[in-house]
Amino acid sequence: MRIKARCPYWLWPLFIVAASAAMVLLLVRQPWLDIAPPEPSSGLDPGYVYDGGPVVTLELKNFTSLPRALVLVNHEPRAAFGRRYVTVPVAQGDLVEVDASFYSHPVVVKVLDVSRGVVSPPAGRTVEVNGTVTAVGRVRLTSS
Repeated sequence: MRIKARCPYWLWPLFIVAASAAMVLLLVRQPWLDIAPPEPSSGLDPGYVYDGGPVVTLELKNFTSLPRALVLVNHEPRAAFGRRYVTVPVAQGDLVEVDASFYSHPVVVKVLDVSRGVVSPPAGRTVEVNGTVTAVGRVRLTSS
């Protein structure tokens, strides 16, 4: 003797409504599932391709990115910390600064590396920026 499992007819509309709701949830764009769009480009160089000239590479120590923290060279924005590391081209006598005035928390920046011939700022120098513009150092190159 075979037993048939049957669903009562009065439950079919409930199944249809539940299946339709599931499809709508899967097909319709859900705002709470959206990932925030990237910030609009500030027009600053996100990185620098080394072309043989002197460069300074800075590293954020306490954050992975701060897109509104800027690297200034001679008071002009040169790059933004869209990533943890930023490399900027420099020349003799340039003043390298970090502008973190947008942020209310301390930002620690380290001179990670400098290209050959850059004497100052030295690799390893660390500066803490507290909601202001802070100088990393004035660029000095070796005389060759």
